[in-house]
Amino acid sequence: MTSSTSAVLAYLGCYAEAGHSLLSLAQDPDTGSLRHLASSECTGNASWLLVDPTARRLYAAHEQQRGSISVHALDGQGLPRLLQQVASGGAGPVHLCLDAMRRRLWVAHYGDGSLGCLPLQDDGELDAALPARTARQLAGLPGLAKAPASHPHMLQLSADGQWLLASDLGLDRLLAVPLIEGRAVQSVALPKGSGPRHFVQLGRRIILLSEQRSTLSWLDFDPLSGSLQLRGEISSLPAAYAGRSYASDLRLSTDGLHLYALNRLHDSIAVFALGSDGVPSLLCHEWTRGSYPRSATFDPAGRFFYVCNQRSEQLTVFEREAGGSLRFTGQYIATPSPACLVFG
Repeated sequence: MTSSTSAVLAYLGCYAEAGHSLLSLAQDPDTGSLRHLASSECTGNASWLLVDPTARRLYAAHEQQRGSISVHALDGQGLPRLLQQVASGGAGPVHLCLDAMRRRLWVAHYGDGSLGCLPLQDDGELDAALPARTARQLAGLPGLAKAPASHPHMLQLSADGQWLLASDLGLDRLLAVPLIEGRAVQSVALPKGSGPRHFVQLGRRIILLSEQRSTLSWLDFDPLSGSLQLRGEISSLPAAYAGRSYASDLRLSTDGLHLYALNRLHDSIAVFALGSDGVPSLLCHEWTRGSYPRSATFDPAGRFFYVCNQRSEQLTVFEREAGGSLRFTGQYIATPSPACLVFG
């Protein structure tokens, strides 16, 4: 099956067995609906996806004890074809990012606490001849000690490419790892039991979502020294809510005016307005229409918002309205334990 000329391609990673963990979907940009196109050959548990539109490559992190990364070429219709699958260099890879020159693929390993790096060839394939290395090894710096409790959940390069920012859920810290000599690792402690998970960079301001305390924090980042300072935090849950909940994903609207945080067990989307000073304020909550939302994403136009409801095994589709609120479109897309949706 092929997509129509007006369709937009999307890729869905799932907690599913080999052959069913990576799906291709076509979006109708007028209605936001998604239809299944194909399943891709690769191993199971493709829990995080990354698209490089320049090299036309799709990378999938397979969250298993022996972690691996699969690389897929996107054909003329945007459908992925497996090129290779190599060891990620650690246990439980959960997040990926590319450097600006697309020469290195960075990997956060939740399972063993390592921040890994895999060299890329000119064609976007992983250089399997070179072993995965840690961020500090790559920079020729002394090794970054791994604490037994370390569980990095996300990593991202700073705008100047000189720091690797990583949230460590186990250590309750946000790290800034230098990628050039002469600088030391910087970090800032979050309140005990926060469990920092996903974050968004806004210039020198970082907005950080913590899983275990279900809070949204804002921090200042100095790109010269790498120093991080915690400035404040706000709950992602309603004030009257009593019970357990685990925050998961954080997304910025395409116009940069609103943030959207997912709450698992409360099963809601918390909508925040961003002030001119980069401080978020809670506007409202929207029910996800599903169970245990793991991640979410906007379509390229910034109009439709898709939620991966892991336990109820469905995607739910919302439309962003004026003022930042979300309206449920009534659409459900049945999928096996969805983890991550990205657009090509």
